[in-house]
Amino acid sequence: ANQSPTWSRSGDKLFFIRGDVGFCQIMEADVSAGFDAVTVKKLTYCGDQQSLSPMAVGNNDEWLYFSSLIKGARFVLMRINLLNGIEETLSIPPRNSFGDYSLALSPDGKQLAFLRAAGNNKSTLMLLGINSRELKSLRQFDHMITRVSWDVSNQHINFIDESSNLIQLELRSNTSKLLIAFQNKMLYPYYGAGKTFVVDGGFYAKEIISTELNEQFDLKHERIEVSSSYDDSLPAINSVNQMMVFSSNRSGIAQIWLKDKKRERKLTDFAEFGVIDDIHFSPDGLSLLFIRNQKLHLLEIATRHITNLLPTHESVRSPIWSCNGKRILVPSQQNGTWNLYALELTENITSKLLTDVLSIKSDCGQNDYYVMRTAEHNISKLSDDLRSVTQEKMEYFTAYGNQWDIVGGRLYKILDGNFQRIEISSGLSTITPLPKGKIFSFRIDHDMVFFSRKLFQENDIKQLISL
Repeated sequence: ANQSPTWSRSGDKLFFIRGDVGFCQIMEADVSAGFDAVTVKKLTYCGDQQSLSPMAVGNNDEWLYFSSLIKGARFVLMRINLLNGIEETLSIPPRNSFGDYSLALSPDGKQLAFLRAAGNNKSTLMLLGINSRELKSLRQFDHMITRVSWDVSNQHINFIDESSNLIQLELRSNTSKLLIAFQNKMLYPYYGAGKTFVVDGGFYAKEIISTELNEQFDLKHERIEVSSSYDDSLPAINSVNQMMVFSSNRSGIAQIWLKDKKRERKLTDFAEFGVIDDIHFSPDGLSLLFIRNQKLHLLEIATRHITNLLPTHESVRSPIWSCNGKRILVPSQQNGTWNLYALELTENITSKLLTDVLSIKSDCGQNDYYVMRTAEHNISKLSDDLRSVTQEKMEYFTAYGNQWDIVGGRLYKILDGNFQRIEISSGLSTITPLPKGKIFSFRIDHDMVFFSRKLFQENDIKQLISL
């Protein structure tokens, strides 16, 4: 796919990002001879993951600025000299961050504003002096922000806040003021050709679908379980009580909702923006384990009481209940390293079990546990005491814990637009196409598989007549 088109200052070259699964390239299209004689060439690589981050061209068409993924770990800001091909690294984000992205070059070409992501919903607006390399932190955000924009004065940076307000930040005084309070969702502002524009709408909505998981592995007879014009995703299933819980922002801020045979109802009332992930029913069906803003929480369904389980840990991911329901197993990040911890619920004792664990799965029918490890880029079976790995390994790696699972001695995974099943004992593999749409996670319950699917939406670009 081709993304992030950017014109040269002279208007005779178009730069864009060409990427797909596993690669990212910066391309140049020369249109100086007319659109019937366009020549395209690769300028450089931008990492091993497709990027949607914008680019910028400096004064006199000398430098092209872009964001690049370094060794699959984090994004850094870079620039390439369009005259001699020399590349320079402009930023060094912290090791435990997602990195630097969504750059915006000031009109005079002297400063770069960009976003530094610390997590799924935490980012900082940064300012870099290109010649001095002076770096400043301007604002911290606890919500998803996609892009910022300069105005012609070189002294104001505009962005959309969590309430869809257009905010202007004045650099000299480091103060903010409200420009416009929009009534509907806005993505980001953009200044160009002496005018201010905004992108109206969202990138996509999300819905939950299900299909039978039969021996033929054909994924036919798709059924829509939860769908609205909002983001409904990440289901957890309790088939015994015929209940499903899921995350949805249909009430504004993302909350956990419960669906049973009678209705859908909200279980949480979070007042501030946050990202919900990895929801799991307890084995007895009375509680929910979930992540919000990278912190682990326990929700008692009857009382709706929520407890923060590991408040001192930096961040957690991919938690599960043990098969007997007596403890919680969760990878947690401490000092930049992901390790596996066990939380004993009755004694409220936390113990470190194993280093280098990114996600964990339980196959309770076999009484087995498997972990995704970053150093070896594979799935390893755990020993009985969960403190070491066995020699049983499978060559597969993903940073997303909701894109693989092990059930009944079979590995299931999302891979290149397909759904794959591998018999662990024999290695026999079966592949079937995923349902239509952008499938980004799944959850298996008995003989059913539940997918979360993105539905891409149309956006409008609107010009602001007055500010």
